[in-house]
Amino acid sequence: MTFFEELNQIIPKKQISKNQTLLEQHSRDESYHQPCLPEAVVFPASTAEVSEIMKLAARHQMPVVPFGYGSSLEGNIIPYSGGISLDFSLMNNIITLRENDFLVTVQPGVTRSQLNKELKKYGMFFSVDPGADATLGGDGGNQCQWDLSSQIWYHARSGP
Repeated sequence: MTFFEELNQIIPKKQISKNQTLLEQHSRDESYHQPCLPEAVVFPASTAEVSEIMKLAARHQMPVVPFGYGSSLEGNIIPYSGGISLDFSLMNNIITLRENDFLVTVQPGVTRSQLNKELKKYGMFFSVDPGADATLGGDGGNQCQWDLSSQIWYHARSGP
């Protein structure tokens, strides 16, 4: 079976797109780097789906490039080796918010403004502002202007 045939068994077909407009959107970021189209855009809806997609990609040696909001300035979301763009827009939930501990667990597709809207209910805010309403997964992956405490927390949660 091909990668895409197996992928259709892991996630619903509506979470896989080869639409030209979406491919072009996922071929570039806000940088000056040359765009490059992925073979498909895949929209996981859960951590379990991400895990299964990554296992499948490893078996088929399919390159995978994570995609948050596309506001990167580094060119790192451009799929230069082809493969799939893994778009985390469906994974945009705030999992836990422990206001007394100043601890929030979010999925990678949560944006800074989305988090701040929720934190405002508790008189708090996330002060890190990279200038774009990027996803927190993308911010963490790029270490975008994070203060030291955010960097320590992110790396402790995600590993080296």
